[in-house]
Order: sequence, then C-alpha cells, then structure tokens
Amino acid sequence: MDASIDRSRRASVILYALVERGGEEPVDCRVRNLSIRGACIDDNLCFVVGECVILTMGAVPPFTATVVWAEHDYAGLSFPREVDLAAARQPRGRVLPTVKAGWTASMDDPYRRRT
Repeated sequence: MDASIDRSRRASVILYALVERGGEEPVDCRVRNLSIRGACIDDNLCFVVGECVILTMGAVPPFTATVVWAEHDYAGLSFPREVDLAAARQPRGRVLPTVKAGWTASMDDPYRRRT
C-alpha cells in the first residue's frame, strides 16, 4: 500500500471544482468524493501521476493538489493541508470584473463631487 495515498474518511459528493494545470485555462471538473486531505474527480484532462494542479472548490481559496492516481476516467488528488469540508461544499462565488472607465470609474469614491 502506498503511504502517500490519503485514507481519511471520504464523503460521497457531487461538487464542481475549477482545476488549473500548467498555466492553462481553468476547467470545471466534477468532484465524486472528498475528504479533508484528498478527493476523487472526473479525469477529463488526462492527468499524469505526480502532476501538481491548482484546485478551487466552493468557498475554499485556491490551493495546490497532487495527482496520486489516474485511471478509468477518474483521478485521485492529495491535498498538502487539511481542507474545510463545509467551505468546500458551499457554492463557488463568481467574481465580477471591476469597471474602471467612464463615469463608473468614480462611482464608489466617497470623495467624488456630486452634481
């Protein structure tokens, strides 16, 4: 048995996470099960064992994960630190772009001149 594979208690889930690898555009992947130190995700990116990826899941800030196995359209990820499972299950927030042009550029400025 490989000691690097996390054997923490896993919860069956269906969550979506953003996975980024090697500076490529992040891709949505489905998380099938989750523990505080790892996850099983759908492998639609053809992961390579040992590869490091950046994972964004729920309300958890982006963090690195290592691919510990990949087979039959699934991949196992190991986390370097414990992840808050409740935060991981929350919906991922969308970041809206900030507009800084025209009259909207000073809209939030408390010292703007009002006419």
